[in-house]
Amino acid sequence: MGKRISRNVLRPATAALVLALLFIFAICSFAEAAYNNQLLQEVRSIIRSYYYHPVSEWILYSSGDVEQLIEVLGDPYTQYFSPEEYREFMDDTNGSYGGVGMELGVKDGAVVIISVFKGSPAEAVGLKPGDIITAVNGISTYGKSIDSVAGMVRGEPGTKVTLTVLREDTGFNVTLTRRNIVLETVEYELLDSGVGYIRITTFSSDVGEKTEKALRELKAQGARGIILDLRNNPGGYLTSALEVAELFLPQGRTITYVRNSSETVRVWAKRPLVNTLPLVVLVDHGSASASEIVAAAVKENHAGILVGTTTFGKGTVQTVMPLDSEPGAVLKITTGEYLSSMGRRIDGIGVSPHYVIMDPELQLKAAEAILLSRGQGSRTYGSSLIVLPDVGATYLNGRLVAYGGGIFISQGNIMVPARLIAEAFGGTMNWDPQKKEAVLGLGGQKIYMELRKGTVRIEGVDAKEIKPAVGPRIVNGRVFIPLRLLSHVQGFSVHWDAGSRRGVITWQQ
Repeated sequence: MGKRISRNVLRPATAALVLALLFIFAICSFAEAAYNNQLLQEVRSIIRSYYYHPVSEWILYSSGDVEQLIEVLGDPYTQYFSPEEYREFMDDTNGSYGGVGMELGVKDGAVVIISVFKGSPAEAVGLKPGDIITAVNGISTYGKSIDSVAGMVRGEPGTKVTLTVLREDTGFNVTLTRRNIVLETVEYELLDSGVGYIRITTFSSDVGEKTEKALRELKAQGARGIILDLRNNPGGYLTSALEVAELFLPQGRTITYVRNSSETVRVWAKRPLVNTLPLVVLVDHGSASASEIVAAAVKENHAGILVGTTTFGKGTVQTVMPLDSEPGAVLKITTGEYLSSMGRRIDGIGVSPHYVIMDPELQLKAAEAILLSRGQGSRTYGSSLIVLPDVGATYLNGRLVAYGGGIFISQGNIMVPARLIAEAFGGTMNWDPQKKEAVLGLGGQKIYMELRKGTVRIEGVDAKEIKPAVGPRIVNGRVFIPLRLLSHVQGFSVHWDAGSRRGVITWQQ
């Protein structure tokens, strides 16, 4: 028979065990508190030393938690990353991650889509730049940082994520299947028109080298000009943006200014100019951050023409700082604000193009037309008119001035409204219904067009009478003339580019 143990004997042992457990818990709690305090103190020190605006001690000590402190800071681009979160962030930045293929930003406190990547799940379901993401899988995005929301959207390829989207005044849910997103950061080709086309999807670490390679190869292929497409490019590394900008600016020209809490630093092109061809840069609302640095530098240094719509307006620089108190973790902190080469603010404002064109397809066509018109020897860009008969669009000085206006082709001749030509070049257009005669005044010359006879008489410095194969005609109450008729008017030249199917009129004033 076993020996019974007295409760009096158990009590001291039990008490000792409880005390030991309490002591262990106390040590763990103390260690955790010490760790949290060490991490918090390090984050406070980094913010105090490197944040681009002075931060009061009241804000620094307003919270006893790192993430709460960053929330109080009120900067959507300053973010604490655990080691795992940082690995995901680097995958995203370097062009490969599991997700739906879109870049997020903050606009007026809301989480918005900056850009949607070509061929991505986000594009397939119709998401657009400017859409507001109000929830991910039913969890509100209100008050969350950009990187936190991005982390909610990302996940294993093959899994699903549901986004609640607000577009203008309409809200809806959309479910997407995540997949591995691999971005080709630089794509390039020689278009049929002979214009070189380079698209940069994101400014990863190797973009400068890839863009230079593309530029040199296109020049070797005889490119007549370069289109640099930065549409829907959300940005990336500042150093990559500087490397790309240097390719298109003469040595010594200012690229940008970087301003922090204590100084403003000028950044300039340190290498000889690589591109010597005419340049057009395509931008839109999805062009942000590093894209805006390049676009502003090209525009303000008169190195090229900007076409598209106003850019996103993210003008701050973030630096990733490792945290000694947590190996593998980092603090991504806003350390500066970049200004344009003329010292203008970009953050919250964006970069406006020279010529605003809303339609993406027309943006590319206009860029080609601009470069081709320059290639025809016009003295200034301001003296050219580009006609695209296939889409019925006309551009004056790169600006869309007519669309769907009935432009057509008859027996190989582009027919355009006579009044459009008059308005484009500051002339006059008069119609005599009794004589069935239209009189076009251009550059001090008069072009008399008798529609009954199909004859044209030009009076001016070089008077002449011609009978074109296809004469002027009336269509739907408007007088249309063959575009090539203007080649007979002194000071005007007309060129038809069969590859790009566009007519270019230049006027040497």
